[in-house]
Amino acid sequence: MEPHPSFVVLMLLYLSPVAQAVETALEIPKCCEEGSYFVGNKCTLVDEDVDYSYYVYESNATHIESTSRRMSGLAVRYSNFTCQTPLIRVALTDEDIIGIIYNSTALCIRCCDNHIMYLSPDRYCMEYKRTNSNETKTVFLYCYQELPNVAITVGPKLYIIFLFISTVCFFASALIYYLILGADDNKKEPRKVHKKCFLGYALSMGTTFLFLIVLQKVNYICSVIGSLFFVFALSSFVWLTCLCIDLIVLVRNFKKDACGNRLIYLYSFFSTVIPSIILLISTLVNDEPAMPNTFIKGHWEEDVCKFKETSHLIFFVPILVMLFLGFCCVVYTIHLTRKFNKKYENNYDWVRKKQHLRHMLNSNGFLITISFIWILNAMLGKVIALANQIPFDMLESLQGIFTLFIFVLNKHTRKKVIRTCGDRERSASERMEEQELNYIQRNTNGVEGRFD
Repeated sequence: MEPHPSFVVLMLLYLSPVAQAVETALEIPKCCEEGSYFVGNKCTLVDEDVDYSYYVYESNATHIESTSRRMSGLAVRYSNFTCQTPLIRVALTDEDIIGIIYNSTALCIRCCDNHIMYLSPDRYCMEYKRTNSNETKTVFLYCYQELPNVAITVGPKLYIIFLFISTVCFFASALIYYLILGADDNKKEPRKVHKKCFLGYALSMGTTFLFLIVLQKVNYICSVIGSLFFVFALSSFVWLTCLCIDLIVLVRNFKKDACGNRLIYLYSFFSTVIPSIILLISTLVNDEPAMPNTFIKGHWEEDVCKFKETSHLIFFVPILVMLFLGFCCVVYTIHLTRKFNKKYENNYDWVRKKQHLRHMLNSNGFLITISFIWILNAMLGKVIALANQIPFDMLESLQGIFTLFIFVLNKHTRKKVIRTCGDRERSASERMEEQELNYIQRNTNGVEGRFD
């Protein structure tokens, strides 16, 4: 096997995940037990000392040498390598595995539709194999799942299309709620704060999805785009938690026809300060936002942003905490509504408002559920097989469409939208009539002046 040209290695350096800065001694996972190797397709005990060697790139966490060299006397360990259904164990040759880097990661150029794949030591094993012609060669085993063409071709394209549609739907939802708020005469109406919370959530999610689309397509100013995605994603979950908290406030104060808007300032403060503090901590610790690469669906590609493979707990833990708080608020609201159904079954205010409150409760519960699935998919993105991720990716990319239908096109909000549009059309026609009357009056006055 010839040493690989420098441009291939430079490309590998660009694509290689950043690991810890301390070099790790090579310890190659071995397919057969000690003293055995493959004879045919079975591990067979042999009466000879086996010296394992393969092509290794001198490397560390930040650099890979331009050429590989065959290193003998490699340390090996038996790995008892198996594959879970539906994965199958397949054999690779030195044409597939072009070398090994400092942390025992094998570089495979044919494992994923001609994309370069990095096989960590727990994802492959190496062994010698003696053929029927007594020729000895090196083979690698790894777990493979044949992907349908849709997983590699149609899937990512649909994901981008639905992301774009969802982004438009989020901004459209925010615009419609803004118009409804502007047309509402009662400035202290209790649900006004809740509408403003949804407006903040829709704007934050729309901006989050906008930067998510950009991250799928660019490989420059990655820190800036990653930071913006980081902040707005966290802000979205803060607003979602505020929506659930405010629902408790609405249920407990259902008798009040008016209340102050001071809570919205507190919600706005939290949705701005909490993401900013977390981003600051992440940047100080990692020199860049702790942006999980699993949000970038083609993170193995050459022309997309890549972020450090550090701990992403600083991103996921606050989101999970906020989702848990939102879930607790939804559960407590269910408890309150059941309690009030018995206590105020003949109360006019409760009977009049409980149907709308129940719809708001179901809507918030839906947002909590779909958001949890989105984050869980991102957390397990490197564990779930690519073909199995497609349904989750499609569900993620459809969030904006679901939000538009549930929060805007429901029967309660739809009436307000129609009424708001009708009021605006009426106001426009009234202004036109007033302008026409003024014009006629001015002309009439001019004619009378001439006759005088």
